[in-house]
Parts: sequence; structure tokens; C-alpha cells
Amino acid sequence: MARVSKAAEERQVELLGIAERMFLERGYDETPVQAIIDAAGIAKGTFYHHYPSKSALLDAVLGRMNGRILGGIIGVVHAPGLDAVTKFGHIFSRTGQFKTEHRAVFIQMHRALRAEANAALYSRMVREGAALMLPLVAQLVEQGVREGVFDTPYPRQSARQLLQLSTAMGNLVGDAVLTDGEPTLSIAELEAEVAAYHDAVHRLLGAAPGTLQLYDVAQLRLWLESAASIPAPSGGPA
Repeated sequence: MARVSKAAEERQVELLGIAERMFLERGYDETPVQAIIDAAGIAKGTFYHHYPSKSALLDAVLGRMNGRILGGIIGVVHAPGLDAVTKFGHIFSRTGQFKTEHRAVFIQMHRALRAEANAALYSRMVREGAALMLPLVAQLVEQGVREGVFDTPYPRQSARQLLQLSTAMGNLVGDAVLTDGEPTLSIAELEAEVAAYHDAVHRLLGAAPGTLQLYDVAQLRLWLESAASIPAPSGGPA
């Protein structure tokens, strides 16, 4: 089959799409560069012209994944006329609503990401996503301090710890709903975890109780119901 010549940007986007799909389906370590080359129908030299290494390709894939998540958040953080509490609410509610509406896809995607073969990919995605989020969350905390709704002399450090708390909470929810078979936590247990998380966030930021509601328990119920009905992937390279 004759190879098709494409513009550099178009080829890069195509390679990113193929790599992202294969990394999720097979695992990063189980996806050789040659498999991506074969799927794209290009010469090996063409691949290395765009990406000097598999690691460089991974960096680009992670950048695109995190970019999709951060795109809407940046607009909210910089929106004029919104107070810090409203911005926090918009970020968490919009993200949560979007993921809930597309939860079947997200459940399958995160099951793939959390598979043992994708441990390196998942770890880097979380770490790099947190690094991108830190200045945005710190900006919101600083705004809240100026507005008098937060009380902390360490806004940047508090922002980092808030992200760590949120990552831990996300892992706990993920462990509960992404397991094979029935969820490992009941809705009552998850509600208690959410309450504890909110309590810790308010103490960390020096906010009055009830100021922030970052997790929606009604959405968690939908995730629990959906996860129980979506079978786990069979796994393994094709």
C-alpha cells in the first residue's frame, strides 16, 4: 500500500491519536514503537522525524490529555467578576458533570489507565496534571484570602496540599467504583468519605464549614450504579 504524504501537524495529531489509543488498550510498556508505525502506515524515519523517542511521544500524549482537562479550567480561573468560591464550584461541578454524563467512557478509560501495564503512564499523568493545576489552584486560594473567605498564610502550600487531598480522594473513589464486580464501598461509606474530605479542605483553607462543596454525592451514586453494570476489559495486547 502506498504511503500517504501528510502535513507535519496533521501527521503529529494522527500519531498522538494512535499512541493514546494503543497506550490505553495495551499499556505503555507493551506498545512498541513499531506497532504505532504500522498502524499509521509510515516509515520508521517519518516517526522519528516527529518524535525522537517513545518517551517524547508519551510526553506529547500526556500533554494532550491534560490539555483537554485544563482547557475549561483556565477560562474559569481567569473569568472576571467571579469570586473564588464560585470559581471553585464551577471547576468541580463542570468537571464532575462532564465526566458523569460520559461516565461509561471514563470508567473504561480509567480502568485501562489503572491497569498494571499502565502504572508508569498513570503515575506521570497524575503528577504532570497536578503540576499544571498548582498555579491555577494557588491563584484561586490567593483570591479567596483577599476576599476574606479563606484564611491561610500559605496559599501556594495550601493549594498543593489541596491537590494532594483531591488526588487521594479521587483514588479512593476510583478504587471503589473501578474494581471488578460490585463496588467495594457502599454509598453511605462514600458519603462519609466525602464529608471527611470536605472537612479537611475547609480546615486547610481556613474556610467556614459549608463554604465549598466540591464533590456531589448524587453523581457518586450514578458512578456506583454504572460501574457495577460495565464489565472490566479482558486486557492484554491485541
